[in-house]
Amino acid sequence: MQNASLLTEWRLRRPRSGLADLWGIDAPSYEPVQRLAGKRRVAYLPRLAYSIEPPAPSLNYRFANEHWKLPKNYSELARDRLTLSVQAPLSVAAELVEQKSSGNWLLHLVNFDYTRPVDNVVIKLRLPEG
Repeated sequence: MQNASLLTEWRLRRPRSGLADLWGIDAPSYEPVQRLAGKRRVAYLPRLAYSIEPPAPSLNYRFANEHWKLPKNYSELARDRLTLSVQAPLSVAAELVEQKSSGNWLLHLVNFDYTRPVDNVVIKLRLPEG
């Protein structure tokens, strides 16, 4: 939803974006935005350039796996130095989370192309201080 943060749960227009404090701007811009929000990074893309156009919404909306493609402009999300870098085929998804109870960091990798096993994945992780 391109302007979801501009609407309330009742679909009424907000005076400013619901994510304004994260983005540091009151309303979405036409330019990508990246900034720190506390210890985390946030990014805003003004639009997604779909690799494959999604199906039209319907009552029984089905978003089949042929549409599970990265948008053409996915690289706009990673312009500066990231905490995690994974060099793997685009079929590999990565999730990095901090386990609050123990302070451990967990990296979860999933290869969505089960027909092609992946090896020699290069992972670079910049750990927070401490």
